[in-house]
Amino acid sequence: MLCKVKDELREGFETEDWLNKRYRIKDGYKWLQGSMEKVNWYDWVWNHFNIPKHTFINWLSALDRLRTRDKLVQFGVCDSTECLLCGEDVETSNHLFFACSYSAKVIDDVAYWLGLHNSLLHSLNNWKNWKERGKNSIQQRVALACLSAVVYNIWMARNHALWYKVVLRPDLLSKGVKREVVTRCQQMINHTWKIEDCLVFPEPFLEGTRDLFDLVLVLCSCFKPFLEGGKAELKIMVVDCLCC
Repeated sequence: MLCKVKDELREGFETEDWLNKRYRIKDGYKWLQGSMEKVNWYDWVWNHFNIPKHTFINWLSALDRLRTRDKLVQFGVCDSTECLLCGEDVETSNHLFFACSYSAKVIDDVAYWLGLHNSLLHSLNNWKNWKERGKNSIQQRVALACLSAVVYNIWMARNHALWYKVVLRPDLLSKGVKREVVTRCQQMINHTWKIEDCLVFPEPFLEGTRDLFDLVLVLCSCFKPFLEGGKAELKIMVVDCLCC
């Protein structure tokens, strides 16, 4: 096995001239990967603001690998292609995200929450329109995390309808999306965030629960004389405050 690896790497040392320049593990890893096609959905699917389980489902969706009913009929698993959420059309990936009337209600509610008003949001292929909400990279990632949460939760609602024969109310689903995204962003706060980044969500409260962003704003206002350019070690201050 070691000899086989040695023979494979020999080509890399010869073609990349690693013997005569500084070798880095990253260079060897990229060489072993080879040339790969660059996908246009990278920023949306592999956004590190996404919850990991959301990323996995979004990745399958981007590759059109979700087992929707149009595929299950071909496999002989079921005998109907009817959408489990709306019952109005064939259940395909394009229908679920977001031609389905059920999905449209969820996406519209979350988009309105973010201040997005764009009819192009009803197609997952137009995911870049979600970045319009952000004025900087942090706010754009938060908006894309919302999109990933919507895709995940719609797929979970579809599975819930399949196994339990119950369709969850779309308003409850969108409320769950908001809660998940806010909770995730609470974990992502660090020194690179500015005060305005904490205002990316129009609703500072969810079901009467004090949002961490509201607490951050209070702390920032208290320490405002000591801040430089609107930046602070927000996470350290929050942790210190919560531990008191």
